[in-house]
Amino acid sequence: SPIDERPLVALTFDDGPTENTLEILEVLDEHDVTATFFFLGRSVEANPDIARAVVEAGHQIGNHSYSHANFDLLNMGDVEHEIEITQEIIADATGVTPNIYRSPYGNGRQKMLKLYPDMEPIYWNVDSEDWLSKDEQITNEHIANHLQHRSIILMHDTQLSTTEAIKTLIPHLKEQGYVFVSPTQIPEADSYRL
Repeated sequence: SPIDERPLVALTFDDGPTENTLEILEVLDEHDVTATFFFLGRSVEANPDIARAVVEAGHQIGNHSYSHANFDLLNMGDVEHEIEITQEIIADATGVTPNIYRSPYGNGRQKMLKLYPDMEPIYWNVDSEDWLSKDEQITNEHIANHLQHRSIILMHDTQLSTTEAIKTLIPHLKEQGYVFVSPTQIPEADSYRL
C-alpha cells in the first residue's frame, strides 16, 4: 500500500474529564477536529456526564489509570487493579470499553505489555508541557519547537491555558497542512513505545 506522506498530527488529552473538557470539546467541534482523551477513573467518577459527552462528540477515549499512580512503583496486581477498575468506570459512564491506554508518566510499560497484550499503548513524541507552563503562548511555542512531520501531542484537559492554546494551535497546524488523525494511525510518532 502507498505510504501516507501527509504531515499527520494527533491531539491527545490526559487526566480528564473535567469541567474544562467541555470547552475543549467546543473548540474541537468548531474546527471539525477529533482528539483522543485518556481518562482517569477518579475523574470519570466525578464527571460521568462529561465523559459521556466526549464519546457522544465522536472522540476516542483511552484508559489512563484510576489515580495517576506511578506504575514503576506498583506491583503487577496493583497495576491491574488501577486499569480494571477504570475500565469498569468508563464503560458504566460511557457505554464504551477502551482498547487503548496511556500509563501515567509513560511508566510501567513492560508491566502493561504483559498484562494487556490486546490493548494498544499510546504515548507521545511531543510533550506540550502545558502542565508546567500553564501559559497558552509558551505551550504553543513549545509544541512548535518540537513538532515533527508525524506528531502525537501530549496535552491535559485539566489546564485552562490548554483550552486557549488549542484555539490558535489547531488553525495554525491546519495552515501548515497537518491532517488530524487518531494516534493509532501514526504509531511511528510514538517515541515512548517499546
